Amino acid sequence: MSYKLLTQIVVLLVIVILCIKRPMLFETFISAKPLPDFTQGIHGIDVSHDQGKVDWQKVARSGIQFVYLKATDGITYTDPKYFQNLAGVKATHLEVGAYHFFEAEDDPKAQLDNFLRHIKGKSLTLTPMIDVELQRAQSATQIKARLQQFLTALEQQIGCKPLIYSYGSFWQVNIGTEFNHYPFWFAEYNQTMQAPSKLKNIQIWQYSQKGSVPGVDTPVDLDKILDEQQGLEALKCNY
Repeated sequence: MSYKLLTQIVVLLVIVILCIKRPMLFETFISAKPLPDFTQGIHGIDVSHDQGKVDWQKVARSGIQFVYLKATDGITYTDPKYFQNLAGVKATHLEVGAYHFFEAEDDPKAQLDNFLRHIKGKSLTLTPMIDVELQRAQSATQIKARLQQFLTALEQQIGCKPLIYSYGSFWQVNIGTEFNHYPFWFAEYNQTMQAPSKLKNIQIWQYSQKGSVPGVDTPVDLDKILDEQQGLEALKCNY
């Protein structure tokens, strides 16, 4: 038996033993993936309590440039990690905004009051975002009317146009072209973005919901600014 063949057999035996004795270690080794390169373009993340405790200093060193934090949902809910995340982000150079999860069946004024209590005077730097993605057994007419009421009052309060976040099929049925004058955050998890042809003013593309970012121990949404020349300037807002 040649020395080379003997060496190959020994290596193979070591791998087999590792599989049997330390399966978790081996699984981690073979499933490890390189982290994305965030130095090309303007990338961000959006987080909630689902991401647990985040090391914002590591996030800031990763190449990520902006963050949106879930603040509120509906009329009474506050994300339990919002204020902790906000304090952590503000200790970095990252640009930061907050978002509200819009509940289609809830009173828009009461929802707005909940959101404003959590964002005004908190030194946020990016315009707020409204996440609109669940129908909650409401008609498109009801959703549009309540969303318009919410957005109009929010813009009056902060002096900036808020972002609308949604995905293609929901936009087509429940939002539509009458909201094209608002900046849009489009969610689609593909190699290339394929938005509805009539959807305009897309500022941010959420291209993954399973991203890996240093400092975040769970999968996280990855987002990208589409107009790299203008960058984040179009979304900056002081309120």
